[in-house]
Amino acid sequence: MRKSKYGPSLWSSPPTLGVYKYLVLPLLLYMPLLGLWMQGHWTTLNATLSCLATFCVYAALPLTTALNRARYLREYWGYRNAIEARLRQPDTSPAEKRYLLRRRDKLEAQYHLVLNPTPAMEFASNLAFVALRLARMIARL
Repeated sequence: MRKSKYGPSLWSSPPTLGVYKYLVLPLLLYMPLLGLWMQGHWTTLNATLSCLATFCVYAALPLTTALNRARYLREYWGYRNAIEARLRQPDTSPAEKRYLLRRRDKLEAQYHLVLNPTPAMEFASNLAFVALRLARMIARL
């Protein structure tokens, strides 16, 4: 499969902020608990360990984002420069300009962890607090 010049492909693109905040991060907390319950392994110890592991994932999110930040920035600026170069060319049709402007907007939404990580990190820290409180509450049962 050929790599797109104006942005990551559908299968390799990072999730947008809405998908990240409302689908990916909450599922990290609830899916292991749901799996334990559905398999019949629901014990207070397993549920507490699952919540603590989820807390560790949320707490490590800023570190893992910082480790991959340089690579994501290179990808972002490579795609962004290709779009800007094509927009500056005089033979670009109006339909292609609209397509490129949509791709640029989508690119900014996909690389939100590089450009503006604050909303996602605040949401992740809130979910980390929820996971820790849930682990404490389950441990007391």
